Amino acid sequence: MQIPMEISTRDVTLSPAVEAELRKRADKLERHYNRVTSCRVALERPTGNHHHDGGPYRVRVDVTVPRSELVADKQSEELFIAIRDAFDAAERQLEEFVDRRRDFT
Repeated sequence: MQIPMEISTRDVTLSPAVEAELRKRADKLERHYNRVTSCRVALERPTGNHHHDGGPYRVRVDVTVPRSELVADKQSEELFIAIRDAFDAAERQLEEFVDRRRDFT
């Protein structure tokens, strides 16, 4: 990655275990495509009396590659499940991006 991974949080404590999981998952993205420019991760726990569908944790992963940006946004009752689901979705998008690039060359 040309730019170090950025992590932002809102009403979520970034524990060493959570940060390690995020870094492991981001490194895995680079194995699929070595031209990942940046990866930004936002962890959020919605507040207030209203309950969002899908659970209280939201994880958004923005992956920038040359001439494109891929976004995965997932929610779950459990933070690590939301992280897993968001990075799995980002990984699938990255694989599709690589496949489309191969079709054009």
